[in-house]
Amino acid sequence: MNPIQSWIIHPKSERKFFSGLLCLVVLCLIGLIDYRADYHLLFTVLYVLPIGFATIYVARTYAIVLAILSVILWNGGDILAGAPSPGLAIRLWNDGIVLTLLLIVIYLLDALRQALVGLETTVQKRTEALRNEIDERRRLEYEILDLTERERQQFGQEVHDVVCQELTSIAIAGHLAIKKLSAKGIDEVEDIKEIAKMVDRALSNARSVAGGFFTVGFDVEGLAEALRETARNIEERTGIQCEIEWQKHLSDWNEDVVMHLFRIAQEAMQNAVKHAEASRIEVNLKETPEATVQLTVEDDGKGLPSSEKSVKGLGLRIMAYRASLIGGRLTTVSRPQGGTRIACVIPRKSILKEAPLAH
Repeated sequence: MNPIQSWIIHPKSERKFFSGLLCLVVLCLIGLIDYRADYHLLFTVLYVLPIGFATIYVARTYAIVLAILSVILWNGGDILAGAPSPGLAIRLWNDGIVLTLLLIVIYLLDALRQALVGLETTVQKRTEALRNEIDERRRLEYEILDLTERERQQFGQEVHDVVCQELTSIAIAGHLAIKKLSAKGIDEVEDIKEIAKMVDRALSNARSVAGGFFTVGFDVEGLAEALRETARNIEERTGIQCEIEWQKHLSDWNEDVVMHLFRIAQEAMQNAVKHAEASRIEVNLKETPEATVQLTVEDDGKGLPSSEKSVKGLGLRIMAYRASLIGGRLTTVSRPQGGTRIACVIPRKSILKEAPLAH
């Protein structure tokens, strides 16, 4: 809103007083000029200026008072200047015409002012409604993300507490069976050994899956270990070389920030595995001299797709949303040497333990 609109829509008392005084002074000056000039010259239009200004910037009632005063000044000036009298009836008719003209101007300008006020009120209400809608949508998005995270935690805990325990029991039973069969010299012991190895691998995979879902109590060191574990799993499953570069002695961070950073890195690494056809993935997390924390995930794959729809996929939108929750910004670019670089930059003040998230 510009200053003039602000003055019209939200006038302050001192502004209205100053404007009213200015209109009165200008009206009196016009009356003085009308008196000093030849009475054959008409100054009716000039009276409209202060009256119109008073209508917009002061009040309609005050403008009507000025309109009546202007008619009085106009007539008084003519009388004092020695203008011949046209008769009472004609003078009243002329005064009525001039006053009516001024009242029409006042009505139109006041209607314009009311329309402007109404329009501004409507814009403010719609802006507030839109802001509330955005806040509500953001709140719902956060609740959905928070619910998803809780489901992840519950799933990871159940995998660890139920599946891993069952597999551990089976592995123990398998190894005991191997010892008994070996002692009896049964030839089928080699088959049991193979089954035991399969159970051991399944147990290791289940623990890795549980670790990828379960992030309760995460700190910076836990984040480092979780990323290394994710990298090891990717290397074992796909053969893609993963390198984790971790700056030592990082600050003590907010637990939610650590969790979101892990999910961003995890999603970026999985995207590189699924879509980039990469042979190498590099993850780097460090604090910069510019008082920011920077997480980057780079791969040497085929780069970003040309389709804008593909670039703005669900995974990238979720990563960008997670970054915004912790006060950061996510960027995704194709590297000049080939591949994709995903970077999340966060102001350092947003990651400390006492820093609140932008829910």
